Amino acid sequence: MAGIKPDHQASINTGSAICRTLLMLATTIVHEYTHAFTMAWFGVNKDLNEPFEPRVNGNRFNEQGSSFESYIYGGQFLPYTLSLPPPSPGFDELQLMVVPFGFYAQQQWDAWE
Repeated sequence: MAGIKPDHQASINTGSAICRTLLMLATTIVHEYTHAFTMAWFGVNKDLNEPFEPRVNGNRFNEQGSSFESYIYGGQFLPYTLSLPPPSPGFDELQLMVVPFGFYAQQQWDAWE
């Protein structure tokens, strides 16, 4: 439809693309649920109007959703993105929707190594 010749088109396994999308959806749900649980348990910092997110041993930042993903998977799944200057302010976020085309696993950073 875009005028790309068939021999220049990348072949994508539909079943694999669906599995990657479902894995990313499930991971996002658990990630955000972790934030909700943390807010319910620790409350909100009234001075900053942000939730208290304690540091988890072995992580260099206090982002509970990412810490939980790293705990479950030993890292994080991230979709492939372009490393170009973004043509628009929301371009980086839009690239997160390309997970059906592939993603990679980022290894957990070991603070004590």
